Amino acid sequence: MKIEDIKFFKTKEGLALIEKYKELSTEELEMLSFNLAKNNVPHYSYLITLLKLRKKSINKFSKSEEMFFDSLGLEMSTDERVSKHIAERFKRSKKVLEIGCGLGGNTIFLANNSRVLAIDRSETSVEIARHNTKIYGVENEVDFKIGDALDYLDENIDAVFIDPMRAREGKTKTRSFLNSEPNIIEALPRIMKHTKNIGIKVSPAFDYKELKLLPEAPEVEVIALKNENKVAMLWFGDLRMNKSKATIISEKNHVEITDKGNFGEIIVQKEPKEYIYEPNKAIIKAHLIDELADEYNLSKLNKNIAFLSSAKKETSEDYKFKTYKLVDYQPFSLKSLKKNLKARRIERIEIVNRGTPINAGKLAKELKLKEGGTTVVLIGKLRDDKNYYFITEKTKSD
Repeated sequence: MKIEDIKFFKTKEGLALIEKYKELSTEELEMLSFNLAKNNVPHYSYLITLLKLRKKSINKFSKSEEMFFDSLGLEMSTDERVSKHIAERFKRSKKVLEIGCGLGGNTIFLANNSRVLAIDRSETSVEIARHNTKIYGVENEVDFKIGDALDYLDENIDAVFIDPMRAREGKTKTRSFLNSEPNIIEALPRIMKHTKNIGIKVSPAFDYKELKLLPEAPEVEVIALKNENKVAMLWFGDLRMNKSKATIISEKNHVEITDKGNFGEIIVQKEPKEYIYEPNKAIIKAHLIDELADEYNLSKLNKNIAFLSSAKKETSEDYKFKTYKLVDYQPFSLKSLKKNLKARRIERIEIVNRGTPINAGKLAKELKLKEGGTTVVLIGKLRDDKNYYFITEKTKSD
């Protein structure tokens, strides 16, 4: 994709082509591509790509049918529900420097509260972002520049938002921010000479060991849509409000759990109680399992594994955890598990493994059972650090 593609599809001729083919399915667009090429339709390749990406992005952006995208930009972009939440942390900042604006997904919501100086090295990305901010009606609150964002640190910046491009091997994004562009380890000391109010978007699969390489300890916020981790934010300066935080966004509300640090040690039971709980993935990644256990008076099955238990049934309508009714548990062995499931005439299962070397995918194939149903086999450990399987049933709330 080239900048000429973007400019063409802003013209009447380009808009007419989009309007003509926008209702076609992905399969129909594949077939259309050959005919457009044969008839020398201008910029046909990006037309097909754009229409496909608009369909793909419909769950990420409420105005996707009017936006411009490129494949990598959409892949790296943040769901707008998450972007809105992130932008709230910057609402007291009069001017925000955005390093790496991409297609403008975060720019749009930063501009709802602040003046934004959005920088990207790619002229095409800036052109796409400029269009997308206009679609959302915030183009007058954004100044776009092409180049090295670190050259703009002196322009009365109150805060900095960084969405670094993470180096890729082939087509695989790396979870590490050590190979990012800009290089976070090198850029932070330079940025902090101007402001310490910095927010960095990183992969939710980041390695905590890498945080030790940063000049200061950040707040770690892990953000999930329901039970799927979407991004992690590293907050510095006045934007840092906690040590760690898990944010769970759903249709109903936003739920936030932060480190309290003012409660006693969570009990590790010798045996599981009647109910077992699987914490939300954001809570697990943010290392806030103890806070969740304290809030609901739950105990642990093992001090290092993210399964909790209680005799009394607890439920969560805001996705803090899943609740399972315990049916049986035994020391893990494939033979025992097969026999147990067969005796109970269970034909469909889900498998969740926490903290053991047992491969859930391989185990599913060995059990030769269909996926789904109400039975969930949890694989974990008890206080004795031995591997166990727990046959459970989903509760109605899940």
